[in-house]
Amino acid sequence: MTDIGNKNNKLINKNDTKNIKTNLTQKYNKLFNDYKTIIQVKNPKVYDLIMTGIWNEYELDWIQRVLKKTYDDNASEELKQKDNENRIKFNSSKKYKISKWKYQGIKSADWNSTYDLWLNCKNCELCDTPFLSNSEKRLDHNHIIDHIHNIRWVLCCKCNNQPELKNYKTNNKSNTFYYIT
Repeated sequence: MTDIGNKNNKLINKNDTKNIKTNLTQKYNKLFNDYKTIIQVKNPKVYDLIMTGIWNEYELDWIQRVLKKTYDDNASEELKQKDNENRIKFNSSKKYKISKWKYQGIKSADWNSTYDLWLNCKNCELCDTPFLSNSEKRLDHNHIIDHIHNIRWVLCCKCNNQPELKNYKTNNKSNTFYYIT
């Protein structure tokens, strides 16, 4: 058994969570199918859990870490590079970005113009720090409003994580903000 398996068994109290019957995500299912024999030999507990399809949330996390470690230890550098390029292409796509915003609760009347605004923004709209890459940009939104268009600014990570901004509304025309009481 690997180090991951030993550490995880000591930390988990299996009575704390309910077991669920579910399938692995497509990514982890592919890893399991690619490295099934290695996992069966090195981690028979993980293999058995995957084969039954019943686990609790801690066991799922453990399964995913074991699959990732198995991939890291056994995949060729060429395969890792190809997988990384595919991941970067998918993550940088417009469709992915918009779906991520929707999942986060961001609402927009026009997603194309919202994406263009985000893509073309060169500086943080609060502190004016220049963005070096798109990964530094955060689309800030009002958490109180749950109807159309709750977007306030395109911010850097530091400004977006300020707890004071959670209760601010903006006047989008002038980019001024005021505190909600």
